[in-house]
Amino acid sequence: MCIDIWLAFSGLRGFYGRENMEKTLYTIFRVYAWGSPSLIVLFLFVFNTYGNQNSSFYPGIGVNLCFLSGHLQILLYYFGPILLLVVINTVLFILTAINIQKVKKETSMLQDPGSRRYNSRDDEKK
Repeated sequence: MCIDIWLAFSGLRGFYGRENMEKTLYTIFRVYAWGSPSLIVLFLFVFNTYGNQNSSFYPGIGVNLCFLSGHLQILLYYFGPILLLVVINTVLFILTAINIQKVKKETSMLQDPGSRRYNSRDDEKK
């Protein structure tokens, strides 16, 4: 959602883009939403099955618990992807807020009733 909102407010695409673009974005978002967790699970399965058990990065799923075995593993394989998503969402939120403030500043003169370009019908539509 943050990517879609950022694209809408950044001017890289309009709020109501072409239908093909919307379908393409939807497909990309679907692949991302299903593909990212699938890649993480596949990586952990392969690394847990064929990895070196003496390595400190070994996930150890199913060794002592049904979850990741140690603090470092939980930090890397569980909180790592979550932290990455939070950072990306925060950056996109900040960029979106900056774009909104920029547009608000640029259009503030249109809201002046003394402006020749001021039109209450346009405000109602907006």
